Amino acid sequence: MTLLASACVAGCATTSRPSDPCDGWQRIEPAARDVETISPQLARQIVAHDEYGEKLGCWQPPNR
Repeated sequence: MTLLASACVAGCATTSRPSDPCDGWQRIEPAARDVETISPQLARQIVAHDEYGEKLGCWQPPNR
């Protein structure tokens, strides 16, 4: 019984590391042909995503 319990608990162990707010993020840069086909709502969401990532320091603003 003790062996079974320790096997179950061992499966729940996690490693702790500082969380990086940029993990899993990258800038979304649609191609020119994509811009014509996306909805205004999706365009606003992409801009909000990119601006938020810039604010967090995950990437630099594009050279415009």
